[in-house]
Amino acid sequence: MKSFLKLAVTVFALCCVVCLSLGTVSAGEKYRGVQNGCLWELDAATGTLTIDFGEGAPRGDWLPYQNSVKHMVLLNDEVNSGYLNNYFDPELYPNLETVSGTWHHGAYEPSLREDYIKPWKKGDPEVLWKIDLKAGTLSFDAKGNPFVPGYFSDECDFFEHSGSTGVWVNFKNKIHTLVLCDGITSWPSSIDVPLLMYTMEFDTVKVGKNVKAFDGLAYMAKTKYVVDSANPNLAAYNGALYTKDYKTLVGLPYGNPKVQLHPKIKQMGNGTLRGGYNGSQWEIDLDAKTLTLSGKGTWGLFNIGWLFQPYLPYLNRLVIADGVENLYSDVFFYSLKGFDTFVLGKSMKSFEHSTWLPKKEFKVDPQNPNFSVYDGALYTKDYSKLIAVPTKKASLKIHPDTKTIGTRAFEDTALTSIVIIPEGVTKIEIFAFTWMGTSNLVVLPDTLTSIENQSDRHPALPKFIFSDKNKLAAEQLGVNGKIQANLMPDSLKGAQTVSEIYKITQNGQHLPEAQWKTENGKKYYYVNGVKATGHIRIGGKAYFFDQNGVMEHSKWKYYNGNWYYLNSYGAGVVKIWLLSGGKWYFMQADGTMATSKWIQWYNKWYYVGADGAMYANRKTPDGYWVNKNGAWVS
Repeated sequence: MKSFLKLAVTVFALCCVVCLSLGTVSAGEKYRGVQNGCLWELDAATGTLTIDFGEGAPRGDWLPYQNSVKHMVLLNDEVNSGYLNNYFDPELYPNLETVSGTWHHGAYEPSLREDYIKPWKKGDPEVLWKIDLKAGTLSFDAKGNPFVPGYFSDECDFFEHSGSTGVWVNFKNKIHTLVLCDGITSWPSSIDVPLLMYTMEFDTVKVGKNVKAFDGLAYMAKTKYVVDSANPNLAAYNGALYTKDYKTLVGLPYGNPKVQLHPKIKQMGNGTLRGGYNGSQWEIDLDAKTLTLSGKGTWGLFNIGWLFQPYLPYLNRLVIADGVENLYSDVFFYSLKGFDTFVLGKSMKSFEHSTWLPKKEFKVDPQNPNFSVYDGALYTKDYSKLIAVPTKKASLKIHPDTKTIGTRAFEDTALTSIVIIPEGVTKIEIFAFTWMGTSNLVVLPDTLTSIENQSDRHPALPKFIFSDKNKLAAEQLGVNGKIQANLMPDSLKGAQTVSEIYKITQNGQHLPEAQWKTENGKKYYYVNGVKATGHIRIGGKAYFFDQNGVMEHSKWKYYNGNWYYLNSYGAGVVKIWLLSGGKWYFMQADGTMATSKWIQWYNKWYYVGADGAMYANRKTPDGYWVNKNGAWVS
């Protein structure tokens, strides 16, 4: 028995030793492994784990020593954490301090197929990167100049791997600063988007002394940019990034887009900034809050959006100058949003608007032979086709000559009033109402002969109203087209049929306004051509109409648990003491009589009881005395 207990104690002790030593190594030792073509080595003296990926993916056989890892170094151009599978979770390495690596690549060989890259050789450019978890930084340095045409271009793996699967993405919650070291002269973009912009969030971007090109730096910092004072090309002011002379804004913190600009920025061309190349030019006038695009033919500088994007929070007007015939739409996907007004010059021939629209209105040069504007919306010259509606316009009148509602015409609009498609419209093109919003109402005419397939197959469609005769709408839209009174605006609540809507609104051109009428000495209030009855608020005051629509006046009126007093004009009196039946009553701001409460009136306090009458020469329920005039006596 004793020997058994002794053995058990020994086994238990050994288990404890094993458990305590799990994840640690002895100082000074090195541990190595190779699996699936991946080599690794752990230097216990420094806590450095080096992983050489070779041609394979790791299997994490270093994990028994995870607690000893302080520094991780990735070799063989590896930046893709996807190859590390589940073995690169930062939580697996509680003592990890840094992660670093390099990236080597050669240039494209123009004579070979596009996706062929020459092997890197010593002396070619290389990128060095490092994550410092204690400092919360992601640093990039370089030897040579890798971020130039021919190295790490849009098709190269560096961009692909540094996107959603980049090593640093695993540490995004621990990194707050991007550091561009002295070896970096520019920061690249891929498809007009700066590297890491949508996968990382940096409070601060520190720009080294040798950075020259700035196309990829706009909107990279959330809070501020910091520039090495020795940099001859760039400078920072109030957290924003400028050229050294402060005349051109380069990067604007996206978390603080309305920072105070440097005073020198308005000294260039009397408040104007400009740029561009290859015949496509842009010019900003901060005083006029205008961005003007000029040139000939197609305006399509692929990366130009990032040059003027820092100014966008200060602008509200986009002008497309004469000479520009169309815009390369992909350029503006990330760039031209937020303008109140778009002005199209006389040369514009086409308008592809799926990714950019004004908020309030279009304007068109009268000499333009292709486009017209009606009620702020864009049409073909003869108004036969509605092309685009501003996104933040509250209401819309469609031109009476319109025959076609164009593709995506109402996309992303935020109309708050009913939309009436005029009688005479015969065609609704595909996606016309895509993402218009489920709270909108659209009235469709019986004149429709074509509703293209899929115009109703996308989410966020409005509610459609159409007559029983409109079999096409019923078949194509597949929704209930009946009038729903609770969804109708006040001006149309009396309409019982679609034909009445068209009659009342004069074919969608005018939503009727409510109006007063006097008939045979009696006053009536018409809403949508119908006499109002019961309680209604007009101009913020309460009015009451009997069952015949006659306005009541000069009397007390009890409604919904409250008393009102109607003056000789019919309005419920407000904010006044009213003498009635020898007693004083206080009528509140909403027209209701006050009850069981204190009223402050011209620096004195009065109390009204449950019946609304003012107390006088007596104690209030809460024990205070009021004099014969009702005022509280302190």
